[in-house]
Amino acid sequence: MEIRVNNLEFAYSSEKILKDINFTVVKGQCVSILGPNGAGKSTLIKCMDGLLKCKKGEIEIDGNKLSEMSREDIAKKIAYVPQVTASIFPLKVFDMVLLGRRLHMNLKSKKENHLEVLKALKKLSIEHLAMKNFNQLSGGQKQKVVIARALAQETEILLLDEAISNLDIRHQLEVMELVKNLSAEFGITVIMILHDLNIASRFSDKIIILNDGEISANGDAKEVLTKENISSIYGIESYITKIEDKPHIVPLKIRKI
Repeated sequence: MEIRVNNLEFAYSSEKILKDINFTVVKGQCVSILGPNGAGKSTLIKCMDGLLKCKKGEIEIDGNKLSEMSREDIAKKIAYVPQVTASIFPLKVFDMVLLGRRLHMNLKSKKENHLEVLKALKKLSIEHLAMKNFNQLSGGQKQKVVIARALAQETEILLLDEAISNLDIRHQLEVMELVKNLSAEFGITVIMILHDLNIASRFSDKIIILNDGEISANGDAKEVLTKENISSIYGIESYITKIEDKPHIVPLKIRKI
């Protein structure tokens, strides 16, 4: 399985948000998309899920053009976890995760689908929330439920848009270890937006940094997370050490212009 993003551009009216984006992701890679606020990260993820239509360029999955795929075909390949999940319907957590089994309902028995829901809940250690009302959960709990729903979908590609931003540090690590395990052991391709450079450094096979709608850096953590890149992209001076042979960034001060 291979994802290719070729010469991608996106604009709202006349305002270009993404400009000539090119990169490739192969099966089982865990890829982080970093960049300052407003760099175009969420727009890129939404384009990759087909929620937004590209102005120019193309996204391909195993040679198939995303623009020519139906929503159902995309959902068979890609599970998308948004930044914020609106509390609209008073669903139980179990039923919320069961929504991820929609495409499997006619292929597997009710019991099999329910077992997959329980498996997804257990992977995120939230099986105790199964009968709780989704609307009554904390922001962090809601985010874990939505990730569980994506896992229940059983796709080859998982897109996470700031999926750990509402979690405390313990649960951030818990989710990131799960995500890395899905990538390393089960060959699921994970593309995630993060703000924490050190979490990205530790858990990513590849890092893409967007700035002003363009790719400013693309490679492994050692290639991308340099003092020069952090200075030019984020406008801060930093000290970089190593933890487990991965760059660890200590921000020092805002760079004087």
